[in-house]
Amino acid sequence: MKKKILSVILLSMIAAGCSEEMNIESIVKESVEAQAPAAEHRFIGRFDESINVYRAFKNRIMIQSEQNEGFEVYSLDINLPSLHFNYKVHNQDDLLYIRQLNGERTIKVKQMGNGEENNVMVLEDKSPKNIAKRVAYSGNALVSVSPSQRHIVYCAAGDIQNNYNLYVYDIETEKSQQFMNAATEDLLNDMEGNIAWSPNNDMVVVSNKQVFDINTGRLIKEINGQSVKWAKDGSKLAYIRAEGGYGKAVCILDMSALEPEEVFITNQGEYLPGYMIWNGQGTKLAFATAAQEDAEAEYGAALYKAVYSLDCLSKEAVRVDTALQMQQTEIMNLQSLHYNAAGTVLTLVTENFSGNDLRVFNLNTEASSFYSNIEYLHDEDNEDYVCSTENNIYFVQNSSIIQLSESLDSHKIYQSAAFIEDVYVSSEGNTMLIIEKTEKGSVLRQLVNFEKKYM
Repeated sequence: MKKKILSVILLSMIAAGCSEEMNIESIVKESVEAQAPAAEHRFIGRFDESINVYRAFKNRIMIQSEQNEGFEVYSLDINLPSLHFNYKVHNQDDLLYIRQLNGERTIKVKQMGNGEENNVMVLEDKSPKNIAKRVAYSGNALVSVSPSQRHIVYCAAGDIQNNYNLYVYDIETEKSQQFMNAATEDLLNDMEGNIAWSPNNDMVVVSNKQVFDINTGRLIKEINGQSVKWAKDGSKLAYIRAEGGYGKAVCILDMSALEPEEVFITNQGEYLPGYMIWNGQGTKLAFATAAQEDAEAEYGAALYKAVYSLDCLSKEAVRVDTALQMQQTEIMNLQSLHYNAAGTVLTLVTENFSGNDLRVFNLNTEASSFYSNIEYLHDEDNEDYVCSTENNIYFVQNSSIIQLSESLDSHKIYQSAAFIEDVYVSSEGNTMLIIEKTEKGSVLRQLVNFEKKYM
C-alpha cells in the first residue's frame, strides 16, 4: 500500500494514550480468511472505512479511520491481540497548526487576524493555556512537537520587524525558553517540515543547520549540512556537506565527541542527492550518488548512478551496485535501500516496467539473491519494501510474507487470501502485525512465533 500523504491533522496524532478499550467481538466476528501457516495467527479487527496506519513509537501502532466529519483514532500494541479506541478528531481547516496529544489535550496555532503578530499557540486542556504569541508561519506554523510529546520547538516573531527567535516549550513544566541564538533568515526559510528530533528526544536539529540541547536550550553544534539523519540509538548524526549547492561529502557527527568527521567524498562529476539510511546498530550507512550533469540538465528527480555501503568503524565504502553487476538503467530506478539491524545484509529495490525487483547483498560473504514482483510496504523513516529484525528481512511477494535469513535462505511464513497492504514487526522481532485489503475493508491480523516456522 503506497503510504498516503497525511494532512497536518493526521501527522498530529502520534503516540496518543489509550482512553477506552474496544470490544473486538462487537466490531466483527469472522472466520480466518488466510491459509493457516505453521505459526499462529489471530484476527484483531476490521475497518470498513479508509484508514491510515503508522508506528507511533516502538511497538505502538496508530490507526486513523476516516469519517465524514474527521477521524476516529485507534491504537494497538503489536504484541497484544487487542485494539483500542482513543478519541475522535473533527476537521479544523482554519488553523495554522494542530497536534492532538490525546483525547483531552491539543496543541493549536490560531490565526486571530492578518499578520504573525495575531497568531497564538494554545494548549487546549481541562485548563487551557496560552503558550506563545506571534508564532511565525510559512505554509503552516513553524512548530514541531517532539515524538515524546513533552517539548515544542517553535519560531516566533520578535518586536523588531523581520526579527525571529527560536523557543522550546516544556509541556510538563509549562516553561518556555529561548534558544541561545536568534533564527536567521536562512534558518527560518528552511524550518518548515525540517526538524529532526533525536531518538531519545533530548536533542533537535533545526533546518539541517543547528543542533540544540532541548533541556538547556544550548546550541550544541552548528553543522550547516543537508539531509540530516540520526542513528537509531542517537549516538551519531549523519549529514551531507554541500559545495555550490551540491552534496559532495558524507559527514558523521559523534554526539559524545561533537567533532564531525568526513567519511566519504564523491567522485568527480557526482553528487549526493540526500538519500541515506542507517542500520539498526548505527554501524553502517548506505547512500546513493547521482550524476551532476543530470541535475544541471534539470531532469527534476535525481537519477541515481551508484549505491554505497559505508562501514562507520573502518570508514571503508563498498560500491554495492558494482558488486551486484547492476546495469545503469537499473540503478537509475532505485526505489529504496534497507539493512537488517546488524548491517550484514543490504537490500535494494528497483522499479521496472512490470513491477519492483528486490536485490539482496551480504556485505560479509558477497553472496546475493534476486526476487521479482515485490509489493510495496512502508518504513517509518523512508518509503520501503521490507521490514527487518536483527538478522532477518521480511518482504511481501504475491501476497506471501517471505522471511530471508542472513545467509540468504528464504522461507514463506504466511500466505494471504487477500492483498497485503502493510507489515509491522515488533521491536523484539517475535510478533508481526499484518494488514490485509479485502472486499469487506482492511483486516488486521497478528502473527506470533513465526521464526523458523515455515509453510
